[in-house]
Parts: sequence; C-alpha cells; structure tokens
Amino acid sequence: MKKERALEAERRQTEQSREIFTRSQVEAMKLIPDLADETSQAAQIYRQVLDENPDLISNPRGPAYVARLTKERLASNDSPNGDQSKEVDRLKRISAGQAAFGKVTSNDNRIVLTQAEKDLCDHGGISYESYARNKKLGATAFKEGVSVDE
Repeated sequence: MKKERALEAERRQTEQSREIFTRSQVEAMKLIPDLADETSQAAQIYRQVLDENPDLISNPRGPAYVARLTKERLASNDSPNGDQSKEVDRLKRISAGQAAFGKVTSNDNRIVLTQAEKDLCDHGGISYESYARNKKLGATAFKEGVSVDE
C-alpha cells in the first residue's frame, strides 16, 4: 500500500514538472519568437546561456529563465556600450535629484563653482565673486535668516 502511494505521488510530481516545463517552453517562445530558427542569433545566445548554466537544463522552469537571460544579453548587445549601459542607467537613477555643489579648496582658500552654480549666477545676474563670497560665509553669516525681495 505504501509503495503504491509513493509511486502515485512520484507520478503526480513528474506530471506537474512536465506541465511546468511545457508552460516554460511556451513562455520562452513568446519572449523570443526567433528561438524557432536554430540559426538565429537569439538561438545561438540561448544555447550559450544553457552551456554556461547547465543546471537549468534539468529545471522545469529553465526554458523561460534562459529566455529572459537571453533577452537581456540581446538587449545589451544591441546597445552601443553593452554592459556599460546598465551601469550608466543605474548611476543616473542614483544621482537623480542630486545636485553637485562647489567645494572650497583648502590650500588657497578659493571656492570652485560647479556649472550648475555658474548657470544660477548667470540666470540671477549675480557675479561669480559675490556668489562665491556668500558661499564661503555659509550659513553662519546668516544667523537671522535670509529674506528675498521680489
């Protein structure tokens, strides 16, 4: 009786794995229709990804996962900088909303203005020297606050 239950459970598990594998293959073909053509670049990259990850061959969800990896590689191959474009995109996301500020150099007491600060001065009609002087004074010079007349 226990043997029959074990065999039935094993048969059900095999059937489920087969269904998952079939759905995964269908998903892979939807992601990359060029996989049907063995000579396409997508099919070659797909095989390359499989060679690099042999454990995915026995994974029922392997075909869809390999297709996603293949699609990423195809996208990075299409861009002019390849893998560098992902890093550039990441850096853009990180720095979004952050402005670079000028810095005070310690050796000669000069203040270096960024391009954004220069543009601000040009737009507001402020001389670079007065902006730098106020920047050097910093918040300590304005203990009572700053008022702006418009």
